[in-house]
Amino acid sequence: MGIRFRWNGYACWEIQLPSGKVWLTDPYIDHCPTCKISYTQLTGADYVTVSHAHGDHSMDVGAVAGRFNSKIYASPEAVDWMKFYFDLPEERFVRTAHQHSYTLEAGEKLTAFWGRHIDVPAVYRRQYKQVTGKDADPNWTDREVAQNLLALSRRRTQQAQQAPVTPPPLPPEEQELRRRFAARSTMSNDHQRTYLLETTDNIRIYFYEGGIEQDLIDVVKGIRSNITIMMCNRANEPEYGHMAALTGAEIVMPNHHDNTPNDHAAYLTANIMFDHLLKENPRAKPFNPIRGQWYELNLNVAAAGAAV
Repeated sequence: MGIRFRWNGYACWEIQLPSGKVWLTDPYIDHCPTCKISYTQLTGADYVTVSHAHGDHSMDVGAVAGRFNSKIYASPEAVDWMKFYFDLPEERFVRTAHQHSYTLEAGEKLTAFWGRHIDVPAVYRRQYKQVTGKDADPNWTDREVAQNLLALSRRRTQQAQQAPVTPPPLPPEEQELRRRFAARSTMSNDHQRTYLLETTDNIRIYFYEGGIEQDLIDVVKGIRSNITIMMCNRANEPEYGHMAALTGAEIVMPNHHDNTPNDHAAYLTANIMFDHLLKENPRAKPFNPIRGQWYELNLNVAAAGAAV
């Protein structure tokens, strides 16, 4: 039995299931700064899951659903937002609830779990200390910490490349798109979701996008996946390695780790997470895919959650 997949960048994974259906996570493609394809080059998107409705996880939902007539799974709050922005009908969506399972068109089972967005201000302060070796000024606002961190990252990138880096100006329509998404940047704690998909061949694939708090760790403990796609954020690599180990997965891949100054930093972040994963689960097989490249996995699974 085989599963083909490619990581398109950020948290967007295109997974061809044994049934022939395609599972697409967090569609952020044409607007993504690291993605190498257009949504028109996807092989399909029968099932679309959205972890949360921030722009870097859902900006291409409308385009994808229009092309592939996708069924979209998300929290009720995310559904309300996407219906409004993309002008999609209610029947395109499934409003997911914590620990509820949904039978998909080809017989796969999708289970949604409650999640929470990572504490971004706290991450920025940890990253600032990592980069500079000192704490950020306690009088700085969260926005000022982020701005100073971004300035440091840009300077280091320019020094490494020995040339100034000037990003191209965004088209007016994309500026407006990003402005509207930014206006929805604050979501309730119940807004986020993680997903476990069980194929008709008993392969369990877990997609995690979210924070590292203890109540989220408690959710992850009972997953028992064969394949885990785990959020991997700079400054929190040990915590995400721990969460990946708790899923018990045979194969672990990093997720959303390329929102960094360059590819080298992204792969370094993933490898740090892998080091911590292997300390807790030496039998795990970490895999760091190249963005945009297709891979095939062949697993022998005797029963749900039990790889042999």
